[in-house]
Amino acid sequence: MAFRHPVNTACSRRLAVNPDTDIIEGRAAMRALLVFSPREYTDVLETLIWYLNTAAAVLVAIKFLAAGLGRFYPVLAVFLVSLPARSLLLMGLQANQYLYSWVYIITSPMLSLLTVWAGLEIYRLVLEAYSGLSALGRRSFVATVAAGGAIAFLTVQLGLQVPNEPYPTLRLFLLLDSWISGVVLFFLITLTVFVLWFPVPLRRNVAVYSFGLCAKLAAACTGIAVRVFAGSDYGTMGGVLIMAADTLVCTVWLFAFTRSGERTLSEGTIRRSPEQRARLLSQLNSLNAMARSVKPL
Repeated sequence: MAFRHPVNTACSRRLAVNPDTDIIEGRAAMRALLVFSPREYTDVLETLIWYLNTAAAVLVAIKFLAAGLGRFYPVLAVFLVSLPARSLLLMGLQANQYLYSWVYIITSPMLSLLTVWAGLEIYRLVLEAYSGLSALGRRSFVATVAAGGAIAFLTVQLGLQVPNEPYPTLRLFLLLDSWISGVVLFFLITLTVFVLWFPVPLRRNVAVYSFGLCAKLAAACTGIAVRVFAGSDYGTMGGVLIMAADTLVCTVWLFAFTRSGERTLSEGTIRRSPEQRARLLSQLNSLNAMARSVKPL
């Protein structure tokens, strides 16, 4: 995820004139606005979307907790509270770029761990009626994330260079974040395909939770790829993409998470004939029995 910088200093100087007290300076300010560089426009856009994203995240967290859904989804509750809390903290540190950078770097792995934890929670919720498949999936999930973290660390230590990277320490966190986001996204997509095929009982809120997290992770992977492979000059563009997707997901969650969403879709995600449903349930029970027979290493 890219750094979220305050508005560019040169941009701030251009906006410092007062058109209400001096018509000439007001016209000069308007001309200055017209000659902003694309980078400066992107910086302004990033800042505006950041504030909008934080406001949406605060509203989602408040509504989610007020609806009493936190007791059903404790990890998601922590996730929803942590995101706006981190943004508000960073907003308060914009004047101190050194402290801002270190808070960003320190909190990044915390959010990555929360993302992994959220993925595990979704696996538990979706497969709560099939303990064998749930345990096997979660063990595979954790092992893949751990292996990916080690690969990302070794890649950085062996000298992978990010083009024109002004923040060398950020390389490791970008690669760790991208790998973790990619692994969680892969497992959630696999789980989604599984749920679409088999008539797994599923609550609507769980489906909203899973699809929303998938969208956030897909945007994170894309934004980080832009930052890593295109260089730091495109970091703001990657940040705008990530935050725009986050804002869209928060808006959907704001209206989609409801108490009535705890109703279980007993027929599964896709309606099927009784014969098809019986056959798929038999296959699902057989897979669950096989998974329960697998002994952990």
